[in-house]
Amino acid sequence: MATADFEQLSETYLTTTTETVVYTVPASTRAQLNSIRIVNGSSSTVFVNAWSVSGGGAGANANRLVTNFAIPPNDWRDLVDAKKIAHSTAASEIRVQALTANAINVIVGGVEFS
Repeated sequence: MATADFEQLSETYLTTTTETVVYTVPASTRAQLNSIRIVNGSSSTVFVNAWSVSGGGAGANANRLVTNFAIPPNDWRDLVDAKKIAHSTAASEIRVQALTANAINVIVGGVEFS
């Protein structure tokens, strides 16, 4: 059985308050995510929403990971819901919305399998 090391798969700085794709599973690939780190570089608490969306789907209540999740100033929080993000299929996405622009950086870690 092949093994793989977990690594950083993406890093995205959120410059708007719109729902933003921060990671997409590549074509012909599956991914198991082990971390979604949300970093707040501002001096104020920032609230975020996050979704785990199947390929071709849209962010909705059924696939929401968190709602109005508070990230304290100059701090970070790890967000992982293994049931929703383990073994994601090709074209599946992690989407994040910051309710304050230019404050949040999102780092997605995991492993991809062909």
